[in-house]
Amino acid sequence: MTNERQFLLQHSAHDYDDLVRRWEQVAQSASLQMECFHQSGDLPHFFLRGEADSEGVYLSAGIHGDEAAATLGLIQWAETSVEWIATQSILIFPCLNPWGLINNRRHNADDEDLNRCFGQTNHPLIKDWAAVIGKNRFQTAACLHEDYDARGCYLYELSPPGSSLGERCLEATEAIIPREPDAHIEGRPANNALIYHDGDLEELTAELEKEEGGLPEAIQLAINHAERSLTFETPSEYSLYLRVQAQMTFLDTMTRP
Repeated sequence: MTNERQFLLQHSAHDYDDLVRRWEQVAQSASLQMECFHQSGDLPHFFLRGEADSEGVYLSAGIHGDEAAATLGLIQWAETSVEWIATQSILIFPCLNPWGLINNRRHNADDEDLNRCFGQTNHPLIKDWAAVIGKNRFQTAACLHEDYDARGCYLYELSPPGSSLGERCLEATEAIIPREPDAHIEGRPANNALIYHDGDLEELTAELEKEEGGLPEAIQLAINHAERSLTFETPSEYSLYLRVQAQMTFLDTMTRP
């Protein structure tokens, strides 16, 4: 949908049932396995998996339910990328916090910030998430987010020296939404909206657990499952239409650089 006014009048960003239906159609078209891996009350959590002879990609969205452009951008990107997805070794978690999405809340129904729970091996959701991943490793993992304090897009990247995708991704998305202008983002130095780390993950983990009160998904992925871990953020105060377009552009650039 290319008309912003029409999009804003018709979107169903917080309709979880509609989101699931759309992913079922993608799964059928791309021959992906789609299964429920966790239940929160009466709300199922799903993953999609496709396996082929190629490098692995991990994608997730919706761990913060008030960041609707992430879940909506991921499904709209998937709907336009079915042929590519069908050839990939890929694991997708379309919405890790369906209650939060439905209720437009950052936290889940138990008032937990799930993106601070990935160090809790006995947490029901994290335990089930880890069981799906198993010992799999991915060339690239991306977690999609939004930030209500931001004035532009920015990106966290954990990757080995010489393998960064961050600048390329931000260069693509700034055609839609400018980069975050601050030199420090959430207390960390940023180079033109890129917060890049290629050093000691143990030290970074200890810092984050102390500062944030728990371990985020992207760090857990970088430690145990991904060569490169990216967290992309769009600014929540922008039009939902533009934010979705930026999320889709990021995914296009990251998956097919």
